[in-house]
Amino acid sequence: MNRRNFLVKGSLALAGLFIGGNTIRHSLESLVREQNESRFLNAINQWSATKQKVRKKEIYENKKKNLSERERAYIDMVGDAFPIAFETAKKVAIDEGVNPLFLYALMYVEGGLGVHYNQGDKEKGKPIITKRSSTGDRGLLGLMPNGAFASVGPKLGYKIEEMEEYEPNLRVGTAYLRKMFEKFYGNLPLAMLAYNWGPGNVDELGEKYKLFNGKGKKSSDSDLIEYKRFQEKLKNTYGDGKGWRKNYKEPYEYVGRVFGIMHDFGEALKKAGIEEGDYLSEPIITKGKNPRTLKHYQSKIKLPQYDNARLYALR
Repeated sequence: MNRRNFLVKGSLALAGLFIGGNTIRHSLESLVREQNESRFLNAINQWSATKQKVRKKEIYENKKKNLSERERAYIDMVGDAFPIAFETAKKVAIDEGVNPLFLYALMYVEGGLGVHYNQGDKEKGKPIITKRSSTGDRGLLGLMPNGAFASVGPKLGYKIEEMEEYEPNLRVGTAYLRKMFEKFYGNLPLAMLAYNWGPGNVDELGEKYKLFNGKGKKSSDSDLIEYKRFQEKLKNTYGDGKGWRKNYKEPYEYVGRVFGIMHDFGEALKKAGIEEGDYLSEPIITKGKNPRTLKHYQSKIKLPQYDNARLYALR
């Protein structure tokens, strides 16, 4: 190789190295710049999210100023203690054709929100989500593995382990409630009683005393008339027994308790301006037969424990 060719090839090699080096350098600078921009954007987003959270908290606090202690407790549950649980419940309720307030009340009364606090909770006063109770029921809506879950869970493609998660539990629970609603031909109080006490128990007592009118023609108040008759028989049959408080007092009071909590939730959210709509004036079961609002049940019959439902709030 002559000297001229050597110099030409050497010059080309150096030029290539220089160009390649610049390319690598530019790539590295670009990567660093992108990473810095990404970190900056993440920091901005975190700051913004924190600011929104603080602002939301301020809004909640301002809205709570004119509320009673009881109402503030409900607002705290929705906006502070369990925001994701309630957001999920609202989504599921709308999807499944159930009034969100009604689902909120079921979550509360079934104990899934841990509002009574677990005795083992060292930090007293801290509300928790109860994943599994001492009796074995699971999640927000208190689903029993061999009861509500077994009835509809597998058909919906769920496993029992998933019942400790928010959305699967709420989906299965609302599906089971609707199943009871259909079973008892649109009689919501009886469906709720079956949800809590078990459909077999409701059937047994109802058939024993011929309490149900079946699927025949009914008046607009027949659901309440049937429920009142059922309550009377439940009280008269078991009220004097030793097992009343342990086995029968809860189902006797259950429907009134759920409706009472639903009312309290609705009033608190309405006064605070947190919910967009007035769910108190909307049907409880929005898809299906016999759409009834809470007012229908309040105005037609004195529901047991309705006035005392406020005893079951956060302590």
